[in-house]
Amino acid sequence: MLVLVLGVSTARATVTNPFEWVSGTTTTKYRIPAIVRIDANTLVAFSDLRGVNGKADGDIGSGHNSVVAKKSTDNGATWGDQVTILDCSKQADNFGYGDAAVVYDKDSKKILLMCCGGTHGYAASSTTDTRLKTFKAVIDPNDLKTVEPTEVTNQIYGLFTTNTPASLFPTSGRMCQSKIIKKGDSHRIYLGLCTTIGAQIIYTDDLGENWAVLGTAGAQLVNNANNATSDETKCAELPDGNVWISARYNKDGKSRGFNIFTYNSDFTSGSWATATSANCEASPNGGFTMSSSRTNGGIILLPARRVSDKKNVYIAVHTIPYGNANGADRYQLGINWKVLRDRNDFEALQGDLDSAPDVTYPSSKMLTGWKNYTVPEANSYSAYSSIDDNGTSGIDILYEFLKESTTDNPGKFYNQVYNTISLSTITGGLYEYATDLERDKFMKVNVQPVPGKVYLIKARHTASDGTVSEYYLHSNFSVSQQGDVTKTDKGALTAKAHEGTDVPDPTYYWTLSKDGTDGDLYFSSFNGDGYMGWGTGGTDYYTGTASKTVCCTPLYSATFKIYGFLHNAWKNPGGNLDIQTGVDGYSLNYNQDNNKRVLLVDHTETIPGMDGEHQVNWSYLTFRSGKPNTGKDVLWTSDLIFTEVSPSTDEDYGSFNQPEFNQTGFPIKFARSDDDVTNMYDHDDYNYYATVKAPFPIVIPSDVTAYQVSNISNGEVKDKVTLTEFDLGTDRTLPRETPVLLMTAGSKGSGETTCTKYVTLGNGKTFTEPDANGINSATGLAGTLGREVISSTAYNDNSGNGKYMYYVLGKRNGKVALYRLAQNTYNEWAIAKNKAYFKFPLTSSAKAAPASIEFTFGTTGISNISTSTSKENNGRVYTIDGRYVGNSFENLAPGIYIQNGRKVVKQ
Repeated sequence: MLVLVLGVSTARATVTNPFEWVSGTTTTKYRIPAIVRIDANTLVAFSDLRGVNGKADGDIGSGHNSVVAKKSTDNGATWGDQVTILDCSKQADNFGYGDAAVVYDKDSKKILLMCCGGTHGYAASSTTDTRLKTFKAVIDPNDLKTVEPTEVTNQIYGLFTTNTPASLFPTSGRMCQSKIIKKGDSHRIYLGLCTTIGAQIIYTDDLGENWAVLGTAGAQLVNNANNATSDETKCAELPDGNVWISARYNKDGKSRGFNIFTYNSDFTSGSWATATSANCEASPNGGFTMSSSRTNGGIILLPARRVSDKKNVYIAVHTIPYGNANGADRYQLGINWKVLRDRNDFEALQGDLDSAPDVTYPSSKMLTGWKNYTVPEANSYSAYSSIDDNGTSGIDILYEFLKESTTDNPGKFYNQVYNTISLSTITGGLYEYATDLERDKFMKVNVQPVPGKVYLIKARHTASDGTVSEYYLHSNFSVSQQGDVTKTDKGALTAKAHEGTDVPDPTYYWTLSKDGTDGDLYFSSFNGDGYMGWGTGGTDYYTGTASKTVCCTPLYSATFKIYGFLHNAWKNPGGNLDIQTGVDGYSLNYNQDNNKRVLLVDHTETIPGMDGEHQVNWSYLTFRSGKPNTGKDVLWTSDLIFTEVSPSTDEDYGSFNQPEFNQTGFPIKFARSDDDVTNMYDHDDYNYYATVKAPFPIVIPSDVTAYQVSNISNGEVKDKVTLTEFDLGTDRTLPRETPVLLMTAGSKGSGETTCTKYVTLGNGKTFTEPDANGINSATGLAGTLGREVISSTAYNDNSGNGKYMYYVLGKRNGKVALYRLAQNTYNEWAIAKNKAYFKFPLTSSAKAAPASIEFTFGTTGISNISTSTSKENNGRVYTIDGRYVGNSFENLAPGIYIQNGRKVVKQ
């Protein structure tokens, strides 16, 4: 046995000959490899052994052939004894088995083997009695031995009732087992068939007991591939669960044909792409290298990581001989490889244009973008190959190889060579194997946005040399002045590149909502402080004139209509501008002055003084690169990649490669009242309270109650403010921009003083816009989206300036209540973002306004708010023996009293 160990860039390649042809012998005539990996150390290799006992050594019908196997328990470094699995010597001299297709079923821990056999070959089949037969065997990899196969000829031919092929046989090599589709106890297994009506795919959900045709039986899967012009077919599962095939082709000097079967959402049905040249051309281009030989190869998808930025991708791998300059087709094994950066590289994305129908077919996308690797150890006569995922670095490959043709073997038989080749070697160090790639997260990249989800939005620019740059949209808020209020929720939308191990904060996350009034779509910052809408400033890159650049603002009237999300390209109706194609993701299509425009990100220069932020603007065209009618190179991109953010229990907001957000929604922190054991109250509370005003509809958890202000009298001391439960409806959705007070039950002695509830995004509902004073008439409360600072001329809790006294939720001495807004350490009258607050109308002076508004809740769910005049205190006054005497010291006799758990001496 030949053993070579070759140094590679990231892994050591083991090259061995499990089945080695020996010149002059009649017992080492090997053809048709197949290999499966069992576990981290174990492999099983299969081969035809032709001309058993010195008999004929041709294909089935003209050869006496068995199927043999060897097992390695040290990753292919050495191989055990050869075992005959299917023994032709038990049959007539002209009987043979061959072309084994194998798969290791991880559910049953068994190997399923399908093959052809009998005494009549593929071309000789003409009637039921003479047709090529099909056999099945189930093998225990821990006990390799000769087994008696089950003939399933009638079962397999019977799958094609209206267009029964005259002959068929399973395609040799590795069958494909789904990682996604599981029916009962088994994951689905796919098998490619070579038939006289063209390539076909069948599948089993019970380890070969029953089979069904994938798609319509007898359908043409490859362009111009009927009449036996497509035969041996390999298949692989794409990350979305759809099935990609590569068929051996025999027409017009071409050798491969691709197609993709696309399932419906529940994997119960689907369809193949129409077999036209645009969708399933039998000659992959864009760097796909091959000889014209009709040769069986292997295909597989491997999890990978781009070394430059650690981005997780998939790599499609396709083995096939490249041929040589002298016209030898089965010569020099090669590996074609293609990067699947996200779903756009293999799926038809919603939004693809009718004007370019070819891009709506996933198969057309798999035809392009291929690169090549020449296997240096297979630089001579090479033919069939079989591959599997080695689970750590790249592929296991078993291939036919002969160093040179000899008199007694002019290329008819081969060594069956095992090799392990890393992804780093195949891709020249650009990519490495990724053991941590999560398919679900990968499939959430480059999705069409839908309401009720949270997204990262990155702009992808592709330079003419193929270099890709990516920038994340960022709600970069700045201070703005609106009347007497300074707000920090109005600022230009910018974009920033991912730097190192940066973790995005909530300003990088965007929620998509659908308005409940008119059905319009709009984005909100997940930070909770504004919308993506029109603002002032900025320059329109296309026209060169000042425009309203996109920004975040709490003013709904300032937002604009989102028409949709375009994929591939868009042309201004009635204009004379060329379509700029090749967009990987989506373009955000907006309306400005009845003109549709799309968002652009400048990928060249950063905005001065803004720490790496890039400008955002607009154009009539979609770009990833190109030239507008100004004649200048486009340094902008409208190519937006939307990544759905996944729920997580992590304590942070995730990473750029694997975006996550805490728990399952927008966090709201609650504070527990009456948690100071020294306090003395008539009505101990112990419940948790919070306020909220969000720029998107939110679903309130079932254990949280929302309250509104339903009644207030004259705004004098001792007036009552009534809170009633806000009607959330059956879906428990709070409309956007609706400020409310929230309560969830607590208990005495729990030891917890705070809790956090996570509210999810809800469906749009009709909401009430605030009045001129910022008060929501539906709830009687005002609220903030971004942080607000009120000027001292408009509000002062001591002098009573303005028409209102502001009350915010606070906690003093263990008591949660609405307290007068006081100055912070920066001497600001500031209210945090996403808070509801109460504006108490002033009728005379600040002395008439209470210092705090307390609340208790009875069993009816309706409560009164009582008031006290003591500033920042809960106000209840008790005698030394615990008797309640009121909310102030006014009219009380001199003596010692208890207030807020402390002794107070009134003189």
